Amino acid sequence: GHYTYYSANAMNFWSALGLNLTEAYPAVIYISYGVVAVLSVILAVAVIRSHSDDKLLVACILQLMIVFFICVSMHERYLLPAIPLMLFLCAKQKNKKLTFYTACIISLQFVNLIFAWIYKANDWYDAIQGIYIILSLSFLVVACLYTVVCTRILRQGKQNDTDQNLKVDKHNTDKNEYSDAEVGNGSVIL
Repeated sequence: GHYTYYSANAMNFWSALGLNLTEAYPAVIYISYGVVAVLSVILAVAVIRSHSDDKLLVACILQLMIVFFICVSMHERYLLPAIPLMLFLCAKQKNKKLTFYTACIISLQFVNLIFAWIYKANDWYDAIQGIYIILSLSFLVVACLYTVVCTRILRQGKQNDTDQNLKVDKHNTDKNEYSDAEVGNGSVIL
């Protein structure tokens, strides 16, 4: 079947607003898809401009996160495909912040799965709604921090290329100064 809930047990933006398992207005559904489209275009431009070796991996992870956290009718399990990609990126990058935020996301995703199971197994929804909202807000904050680290990875390739060009230019400048000094001494280097 098709759900028209703001969130179908996914700890995302809509759950953070307390709208988990609440019927969504059709206009909001279209607006959420529009926001996802705009963010996807921004991500595509960032990836095209990036010189990072991991740009496609980062793009896949962030696209999955954009859809999970902003689209309506998301289930708790829809972020699971991003986890192996996140682990692979951690292994490649060896970045402590990235590893920390990845561990937080995996932990919160696990909690999200357990909460969804509790909702289905029992009628505890009203009793744990406040905790669910707090955890959803936490998940959003961690996802934003993770996105900042990923953005730095996308910019890192460009920065490395710029640093490399500066080293080449400095080396050429040093060579030219040496050549000018030699010419000044009366010797000519061919």
